[in-house]
Amino acid sequence: MFYLENEPDVIFSSSFTNDLFVITDGELTVYDENGNSKKMLTTYKLKSIFPANDTIWVIDIENNLYSIDSKSKKSTFVLSDVIDFSCGSGSYAAIIENGDLYVWGENTDYILGVGEKSNIEEPFLVSSVHNVKKVELRNRYALLLDEHGQVYECDLVDYKKSEKDSSTPGYVKEFQSIDELENIQNIISGYGNIAIKNTGEIYYWFSGFKSNLKHPYVGDLSEISAYCERANIMDYSTGLMFYLGINGSGEVYYWGVDIITKATRKEEKIARYPTKIKQIKNAEAVYAGRNIGYVKKGKSIIVLKK
Repeated sequence: MFYLENEPDVIFSSSFTNDLFVITDGELTVYDENGNSKKMLTTYKLKSIFPANDTIWVIDIENNLYSIDSKSKKSTFVLSDVIDFSCGSGSYAAIIENGDLYVWGENTDYILGVGEKSNIEEPFLVSSVHNVKKVELRNRYALLLDEHGQVYECDLVDYKKSEKDSSTPGYVKEFQSIDELENIQNIISGYGNIAIKNTGEIYYWFSGFKSNLKHPYVGDLSEISAYCERANIMDYSTGLMFYLGINGSGEVYYWGVDIITKATRKEEKIARYPTKIKQIKNAEAVYAGRNIGYVKKGKSIIVLKK
């Protein structure tokens, strides 16, 4: 456990790193898992931060997107009017204020959804989608949520075609709608995908590879969905291979790779369903790093690790 210096405005974590990123009055403080902190100074006030491999992406209070080199700390302006951003492994996507989607970077397996496989050097407007509200970009696929609650996917496996011929799945080269996912309020992508409907129903499925959960399943059709609903999990954070969830009573759950129990790699267990961390109560928020979890209680940060 360690303590924050000040009550933060917002906290961010990332599956790319185990550090915790805290913004207070527009200034960034980075904490490691032992509570050691360092400030990162910029000439602009920060609103959001998205850590990646060698680059930290930030949005300032005027909605300008910058990239900051992790080593040199050099800051470069990228795009204006940005309201959401996501990054995979060398791939990037940003939504601007009018709902347009821009993509750039590595385009392995057509992940950027522009119909071509070549890499894109500069932010490129995706003309096939409009009124985009949220983007989730992973290593092998991308998800979009528009203002009408429709979810779109660009994926290695074309699940619509694979229904007819599962032996020869094809690439989804441009974003296509997922028929089951309408009236969706939020999407989260990580160790499996989560879509939360306006009615509170939770869908869970995997993307980017063949799986018996390659379709979005809800409730009793997906045991993970059913567990999430019964536990009344309201907010989620995703690490590299695990999820953290928190409900309205401050109870914390995890599933995926066990980040708590000490074990060798051969003994490492997978929590198939949301499992309550009984020793934690009255939590305020959860944040998942690469393979470490954080739980906020006031200015206290509880570290979840082996």
